[in-house]
Amino acid sequence: MTWVTSADEPVPFAPPPGVRIERAPRDQNIETMLVAGEIQAYMVPRMPRPFIQGAPQVARLFQDPRTEELAYYQRNGFYPIMHVLAVQSEVLEAHPEVAMRLFDAFEQAKEMAFHYYDDPNWSHLAWVAHLLREERQAMGTEAWANGLARNRKNLERFIQYELDQGLIDRRLEVEELFHETTHST
Repeated sequence: MTWVTSADEPVPFAPPPGVRIERAPRDQNIETMLVAGEIQAYMVPRMPRPFIQGAPQVARLFQDPRTEELAYYQRNGFYPIMHVLAVQSEVLEAHPEVAMRLFDAFEQAKEMAFHYYDDPNWSHLAWVAHLLREERQAMGTEAWANGLARNRKNLERFIQYELDQGLIDRRLEVEELFHETTHST
């Protein structure tokens, strides 16, 4: 298998034996390469433009992704992490309170956003209230929870993936990834 990236790797690393990574030509669009058959698959968190536009050469890996995602959640007890916030070590050394202040700010922002979802007037989706109720029944109120404790299994899985793929050379403890003031979150 050859992995084709659309950008240079931001962190240099040596892939493990048997893993081949190539940079797509700078003058080519990776979505165009997918439609042309120059690459066989494309993995992104959003639907690719050719799929949205109905290109017959592009299809989903899973015909019913919602069912697959719910099965993943039920099997593992978590939904994959979307984003991680990083702060430079020098900032945390000088101002250790920054880590928890950022955590608290994101928790407050998430709470505010959830209140918008509770009011169907804030969305252009006709069935947003129904979809929100279904999601909460299936996955609880926090599919994407913040904090170390609520994401421990998720983070341990990512650490294992990193180790398996040769991106790290030893198993890290989850606490090593976070400032000590956030370990109780």
